Amino acid sequence: MDRLKALGIPIYASEPQRLDDIATSIDKLGALLGTQSSARAASVAFTRDIAQLRARYAQRPPVSVFYQVWDDPLMTLNRDDVFDEVIGLCGGVNVFAAEKPRVPTVSTEAVLAANPEAIVTATPGATKPDRPLPALERWKRWTSLTAVARGNLFGIDGDLISRPTPRLALGASQLCRDLETARERRPK
Repeated sequence: MDRLKALGIPIYASEPQRLDDIATSIDKLGALLGTQSSARAASVAFTRDIAQLRARYAQRPPVSVFYQVWDDPLMTLNRDDVFDEVIGLCGGVNVFAAEKPRVPTVSTEAVLAANPEAIVTATPGATKPDRPLPALERWKRWTSLTAVARGNLFGIDGDLISRPTPRLALGASQLCRDLETARERRPK
């Protein structure tokens, strides 16, 4: 970036840290590109979609969630990542929110001790309920793990949840539906 600056090339860096930052980034990019009208419509739609999800799910009974970023080594996200906010707006609780750094490495034993009600991971492309999730297969041997016992191993298209872009609203919608499924699978 220093070299680009030295050459006089304009640079705009966008790194949204919270959901509200995504809408702000859309507006700023629209201003920079001269597409304010369409950018404003997109930022308003994103804000509306997130608000609707928050209103519908945030007060639902909490679901403990382990978000698996990577499986070898086993990695997750803490509360400093925007996806933690997505988990919360769906009424979920990130079992590793307090860990450091932002993308901590955790052990299998730590996940077993946390005993999450749902395990979620990003997948390449959209997943279907009947398609196996290779990244989550490792957990199936732990039949006493609540997420496994109740069938709450969920994959969401990584294009929708891995980057803080407007598509995160679609990924959040899918996560909210998955966590609602986890609630429905609770013993009566």
